[in-house]
Amino acid sequence: MRQRLREWFRNSSLATKQFIYLVLVFASLFSVLAWNNLRDAEDAVREQVIGDSQIIIDRTNRMLDAYIETIMGCLMLIENSRELLLGDDDYEIRKALNEFSKMSTMVKTLYFIRSDGVVLSNKQGLTEALGNPELLRLASELPPDSYALQWSEPYYSPVSGRTVAFTLPVKDGFQRQVGIAAVEMDLDLIKTRLNEMIGSADQTFAVMTLEKQFVSVDLMSPLIPYVIESYQKKLSPSFTAQLASLSTGVSTVDGAELPLVAVKSASNKLSWSIISLIDERYFYTNIHKLNDNFRQAAIIWGLVLFACVWVMTRLITKPIRKLALKMDRAKDFAVVKPMHQEGSDEIGLLIQSYNRLLTRVHLLLKEVKESEESKKHYELKMLQSQIGPHFLYNTLTCISSLAKQQRTEEVRETIRSLGGLLQYSFNHAAQFVTLGQELEGLRMYVQIQKVRYGDEFEVYFEVPGSLLECRMLKLTLQPLVENAIYHGISARSGGGVIRIAARVEHGVLKLYVMDNGVGMARDCRRPWLKPRSSGSGDREGNGSRAFHSIGLVNVQERIRLHFGTEYGLRIASLPGAGTTVRITLPLQRTGEQGTGSRKDEGEAYGGS
Repeated sequence: MRQRLREWFRNSSLATKQFIYLVLVFASLFSVLAWNNLRDAEDAVREQVIGDSQIIIDRTNRMLDAYIETIMGCLMLIENSRELLLGDDDYEIRKALNEFSKMSTMVKTLYFIRSDGVVLSNKQGLTEALGNPELLRLASELPPDSYALQWSEPYYSPVSGRTVAFTLPVKDGFQRQVGIAAVEMDLDLIKTRLNEMIGSADQTFAVMTLEKQFVSVDLMSPLIPYVIESYQKKLSPSFTAQLASLSTGVSTVDGAELPLVAVKSASNKLSWSIISLIDERYFYTNIHKLNDNFRQAAIIWGLVLFACVWVMTRLITKPIRKLALKMDRAKDFAVVKPMHQEGSDEIGLLIQSYNRLLTRVHLLLKEVKESEESKKHYELKMLQSQIGPHFLYNTLTCISSLAKQQRTEEVRETIRSLGGLLQYSFNHAAQFVTLGQELEGLRMYVQIQKVRYGDEFEVYFEVPGSLLECRMLKLTLQPLVENAIYHGISARSGGGVIRIAARVEHGVLKLYVMDNGVGMARDCRRPWLKPRSSGSGDREGNGSRAFHSIGLVNVQERIRLHFGTEYGLRIASLPGAGTTVRITLPLQRTGEQGTGSRKDEGEAYGGS
């Protein structure tokens, strides 16, 4: 059975194979990815919310510590005003208490309780009308030798409502207690601030003293379980016991409906603990959304999978079969290194046809390569056979004339230049040369031409020494200088100047051949770069091109043949102003090659 199933799968269509493979891979990867992402997202949300709660609790503790510092400041101001307190002017004392109470919004009521039991406050009318027995009890329980700040457990004050009292003994100059300064704290303001920082639909808080009494708790939150006594909401006793037994850190308690995550902080200066209560469902709200997204993505991917298989069957496999049938018609060539064929599906048929086509492609590539090599070899041989008989005849005539005039040194120099030029031109091993070698060959050619024409022209080289090792085609500059002499300078009365320059721009080598000859109009430039028939070149002696009849056209075609159409020649010329030919070549550096000499690479190649 397994063998038959394997055989069926191997011979089934490409669409079937891809569908089975995609379904298995997609189902496996998607399941693992969805499970891991859900778990990671749950842990990340949980850690983020708990971390945010801990940060908020730490800020709240710092806020409470700042409030305590403010309250202590108020009490210290009262203590430092003992001269006023020891006086008999009750009005001034109440006035001072009223000013001190404005130091902080956390101060609900400020008191000074004399040793004789007289109570003065910033709310004197309410104090006398309602009294404050709990505050008097706290003052009476304060040890007479006490010097430290003390605070009470939460209690109800007729003047301040639910509050916490802070007391500080006031001594005279002989360290005798003359009274007690007391502050009742505004717990409602603490509750408001905590609601702003912590409270939300999914999160609430509770503040508990060291004696397990609650300073503040949001009984309006739906997360807090409560009971109703005397028409008032109170915390559920079981919930109170759970909070009282919590340790510092993260715990779980039973809330009004579902478990709550409790984050309890370390104690602050008051030894109070702030407990942040978070609905556990909050962690899974976004997780459920993510789960729904994965479920929707699975459905969409399933539909896309079916659509892709259908499209592949209709638009890919059928054309492949047709292509295989067309390629199969090439049966006249032997197979060269065929690909291994497995199965008989569409890909197998394509491989079979490809093996037949591969032989023909290799043969064609081989023929094209041999043709290109032959073309380049023929072109080089053609270039090396361009020395015309008129050039040799005129040069030898000049040498004979110099010999008759017994100008021996010039005869030697001309023969040396002619020999070097012939050797440079007929060197079969050097199709590519350096810029320095090309310039050296050009110097020999210029020397021969100056023997013939005398001082009718001057040639200057402005080539940096760092570019002398750049690689270029042989006999590129010589036809351009030849054209400058015959068609530019010789047609102008009074002689002229030819300049050879080189520079690098954006990684491209640019050579310039510039003359101040007669120039030419725009319409006359175009024929110089158009291909010409082999019989269109004129002979020397009639103002035509000599030595090399290839001209600008052949230089242009050689450069593009070897380097591409983005390289080649550009001509700029104005009648009466001269002509500039720019040669653009790829920047390629190489060592010394072929025949000829070169200058030191560190020096500029200049002079005439």
